[in-house]
Amino acid sequence: MVRASENTYSLTDKLYIGTFSDLERFKRDMVSEIYKRSGGNLDGVEILVRGDGVSWINGFRLEHIPKSRYILAHHHLCEKVKERFGSVIENVKGRRKSVDELMRILNVGEVDSALSR
Repeated sequence: MVRASENTYSLTDKLYIGTFSDLERFKRDMVSEIYKRSGGNLDGVEILVRGDGVSWINGFRLEHIPKSRYILAHHHLCEKVKERFGSVIENVKGRRKSVDELMRILNVGEVDSALSR
């Protein structure tokens, strides 16, 4: 990953992994691939793990590559925000406006502002 501007990074190496095997085999394959791509230095490279919010992905990351960062995929972030607002704002128009406002805040990287909102 390289810095493109003050708050923007560009990925230099990106890999999407999927499997039809059992979860333990999948985890071993991921660690092996990440180790290979890091040149044998998992702690020496910045690793971003993007997921859909399921707990095993973050658990895997914490166990096997603890210095990595977890990012909720944008699509899933949008869905989670809509879901949460749907449970507290009944008015559809008001809910849509609140979702749009919060996503604008998040899309410019103002996570603390979004959390306080």
